[in-house]
Amino acid sequence: MGQQAVDPASKEEAPRRPAQGDTDALKQSFERTMTDYFGSAVVEPVAGPVRKGRTVSNPPLAVLATTAEVLARPDADERLLTAFERERLQRFRRPADREDYLAAHLLVRYCAAAHLGTAASAVAFGQQCPGCGATGHGRPHLTDRPGTHLSLSHTNGVIAAAAAPVPVGVDVEHRGPRTTDPAALRHVLTPAEAALVQGHPDPTAAFLRLWVRKEALIKLGRATLDTLASVDLSHLPLDLPADHCDGGLHYLELTTPTAVFTAAAELPVRLVQLAEL
Repeated sequence: MGQQAVDPASKEEAPRRPAQGDTDALKQSFERTMTDYFGSAVVEPVAGPVRKGRTVSNPPLAVLATTAEVLARPDADERLLTAFERERLQRFRRPADREDYLAAHLLVRYCAAAHLGTAASAVAFGQQCPGCGATGHGRPHLTDRPGTHLSLSHTNGVIAAAAAPVPVGVDVEHRGPRTTDPAALRHVLTPAEAALVQGHPDPTAAFLRLWVRKEALIKLGRATLDTLASVDLSHLPLDLPADHCDGGLHYLELTTPTAVFTAAAELPVRLVQLAEL
């Protein structure tokens, strides 16, 4: 979420924020999923992918982490944020929402710094809305490096961010209840996708997987809220390997006990651990 569109199908049943007593268990289950991924996946740097006849030495990277992990870093300093980010930070009523926003906006800086080989304090972060053109919100970017692309997302204690030499989109959604009423789904899904959701043993899980894919496409610039209902991804199985390719896009997907994550870009996206940044 964060820098993302609003999920029309989640208005009736917003995801429940985990109770304080559940935090440790959720953190441990998240960590087990990440340990399983990094224990089985090939996570070495992508070696020289080629795009338009040239070697890309710094391929796309993404990080999926908990808010608590990011804010526990010794360099997690609110002063890294711009004035407009700090102003928005103060407008959040719930401390948990404020922490998610702060952690996501720090994490995207860590990703950009690692991608560029610089310090997070040197990252010239900005945002611009593709719709209204305002610079106080919208798609994240680097004001001094137009060739570097960023994306970020946050949801109930879990955050994601990415940096890449090509357009990249990430989305993470909490695995809380969502309505799967056909009347609501038709605003964001094609008829074939809606049928896929309705016929799935776990309609909520099916909807969330489709939703995060479409959110990633929005952030990538391949779709908008107005076109979601015409972007058909029903040909993609809902339970694919973590890394797969479709229509010229490389997808990186992961499901934890608490969240569903997708990253998409024109080059393979490498998922790295927060400790690597």
